[in-house]
Amino acid sequence: MNAFIIALAGAISLGVASAQSTTPINLGGNLEGVTDWSYSNVFADMVKQSRGFGPPTTPWSGTVAVDAKGWPTVDFGVILATWPGMNGIAGTYKISCVCATTPTIGLVASPGQIANEVRNPKTGVVTADLVYPAGGSQLMLNFTKTNGGVRNLQVMRPGYKTTDVFTTPFTTHCSRLAALRFMDFQATNGSSIQHWSDRTPAGAPSYSSAANAQVPWEVCIAPCNKLNKDAWINIPAKADDSYVEDLAQLFHRTLNPNLHVYLEYSNEVWNWGFSQATWNQTQAAADVASGDPDLNYDKVNDKNVWCARRIAKRIKTISDIFRRVYGNGGWATSVRPVLATQIAWPGYWLVDGLTFANDRFGAPNKYLFACAGAPYFNLGTADQATNLSKQQVLQALAASVEAQKTDLSMDACATLSRFYNLKFLGYEGGPDTFGPNNIAAKKAASLDSGIQPICANYLNVWFGYGFDLLNWFVAGATSYDSQYGTWGLTNDMTNPSAPKIKAFDQVKAQGKAVLTEGISVPGKVDPRQFCLRDANWQTGGGLTLNPTDWRGPYRDYLLRVQTAGSHPITLSVGTDQAGVKVQVWLNNVQVGTVALPSTGSLSTFKTTVPLAVKMNAGMNVIRVKFVAGDQASVSQITVG
Repeated sequence: MNAFIIALAGAISLGVASAQSTTPINLGGNLEGVTDWSYSNVFADMVKQSRGFGPPTTPWSGTVAVDAKGWPTVDFGVILATWPGMNGIAGTYKISCVCATTPTIGLVASPGQIANEVRNPKTGVVTADLVYPAGGSQLMLNFTKTNGGVRNLQVMRPGYKTTDVFTTPFTTHCSRLAALRFMDFQATNGSSIQHWSDRTPAGAPSYSSAANAQVPWEVCIAPCNKLNKDAWINIPAKADDSYVEDLAQLFHRTLNPNLHVYLEYSNEVWNWGFSQATWNQTQAAADVASGDPDLNYDKVNDKNVWCARRIAKRIKTISDIFRRVYGNGGWATSVRPVLATQIAWPGYWLVDGLTFANDRFGAPNKYLFACAGAPYFNLGTADQATNLSKQQVLQALAASVEAQKTDLSMDACATLSRFYNLKFLGYEGGPDTFGPNNIAAKKAASLDSGIQPICANYLNVWFGYGFDLLNWFVAGATSYDSQYGTWGLTNDMTNPSAPKIKAFDQVKAQGKAVLTEGISVPGKVDPRQFCLRDANWQTGGGLTLNPTDWRGPYRDYLLRVQTAGSHPITLSVGTDQAGVKVQVWLNNVQVGTVALPSTGSLSTFKTTVPLAVKMNAGMNVIRVKFVAGDQASVSQITVG
């Protein structure tokens, strides 16, 4: 039996000092999906968030005929906003369209008044005022006597011109973000888009997912350019290579060259709650059946493993397509492909994806920028009670954040990504208060000043692992009044001083992250403190490592290096045979092979000759890999 036994000879001293990161604190945000009930009210033209065109008197009851560009060819009604989108937003809304006749514009089950309707006979442009009162909760219009001729309909919010695209509260709010993630903007989950011609064009009447549309890519690029923010885009699961190439061409041509574009394959393709996960599994099996040379290269014959591998292969292909468009130099400076994973199960999704990519395509940092997960914090089992107070909700959320400091999954994500010289990002993150219990208490807690230090601590814990950009879910305003969670940074776009926003801005203003996790170097490493260790790792007297271990014939250790330079590594080992060897790797590069001295016994220890290893300041990962001999024990690893 080949075995590399790691045993303890005595107590181990672990360093606890922090280190200053050279990476700035990057905080981005997920934009709320566009609907008529949106809290964020993104677009100045309310037609862009409308539900589509329906019958004149009951626009909610179905659809009417439209032309190739989506404009109605008959009389119609349109749902522009429902509560809370219209709640308290009084004023004069400006209606305009082009029509060959003078249509009759009316209100459907909505307060207000239509006034000053005029048609210019030369241009065919029709204008009218909609005077909307305070306290209204919805806005629906109908257009009759149109002869099917209404085109280019706009309903501008009070104070905006017809050339305005975004509302001021939206752009002001987004100015605090480093990146904008467009997953919900693009209605990514369950997307059926395959070809470039399937996308929503920029001139479409509505961009609402309720109208089976997505925000056009051109419109996604616009706020990035306007506000100088990076773009995080989600490639539809079924999109073909031609779609990806056209998308790359668009971003290369129109996104400001100083900005970055993060590339993610679909969204949570590991999540069986989304149809793209099932589709990916089916497609992976079909790929293997058709002779794919990669997914089953080692004859693993496991369709679940194929799923993880296909995600890695697809983002690598997407990366390659963007590289062809941007060129090597442009790709290196502008394109940031991301392998997204389930943060709670890194031993499955992340290990399989990265190991596969490394084996089949070479070092992952040659075609990936980062891995990513969603590090939400929540109430845990406390939410099983139905009568929590606001303070109890805050206490449960605070405890969840504290638990992340010793979370083995977070440690594994930090270790695995850093070993492969990749960053680890948060594609989503924030408090998860989803659930039917304690809705009022969750809302009160989310608006209480006590949530600010909890959220600030959460963000500092994240950056303490050496992680980078985290995209809050959701960056804008969302409802705090339902079982579906208090996701938003605020519940009111007119309240820029919401406590979660204050926490966000507070941490961002710190400038540099302080590293607090990992094993401090110089220092001594407890051999049991390896990546993907068990929760009770400190109680065992020894661990056995063999070539069939699911973690592989090696152990990885996350090191927090105080000062860049040469850091000699020695191992205190015991062996009962000659010829035992281990390799030492640093960040996916083999830095040496260590011949272990024969001590005559697994319980008699000697120290190996020091191996000089150059490390950068910050997070580093060493791998100790068993390569020759039958067995050995290690009581301590010292990194000087």
